[in-house]
Amino acid sequence: MISVDFKKASQVATDTVFKILTVFVILALIIGTARIFLDMGKIYSGSIESGFNILVTDILGMIVVLELFNGLLEYFELHRVRITLMADMTLIFIMRELMIALYQHKLDWKELIAIALLITALGGLRLMAIMRSPSLLTGKGAKEGCQDE
Repeated sequence: MISVDFKKASQVATDTVFKILTVFVILALIIGTARIFLDMGKIYSGSIESGFNILVTDILGMIVVLELFNGLLEYFELHRVRITLMADMTLIFIMRELMIALYQHKLDWKELIAIALLITALGGLRLMAIMRSPSLLTGKGAKEGCQDE
């Protein structure tokens, strides 16, 4: 009879998937960086406002991808995804969208209130995740838990 350790097999499968995702994120970083440099020419060829609009969008998008890459690297280190990291990535993405909408003057007051409530809820979630961190509650790795702040 064949004995299969499903826990080990799932760990290997998960690690393999995350390694493949890491390769794609690295490719996205390289392509995104190249795109930023290519879009620099649009500042000089078209209107300055539209060129800066494209560059701001590209750069803020790269910040989101960098945060995603940080999350993947942290998964390899800890073999889990921290809720604070997920909240940070979501906050960065929402802030990116907010800054783009404000820069383009395309934000209605209802959307602004909704985004403010979402940011407040995510900030509260992040704060609770830091305050209720298992490493801080058990006393193990208290220094590691403080890295969330």
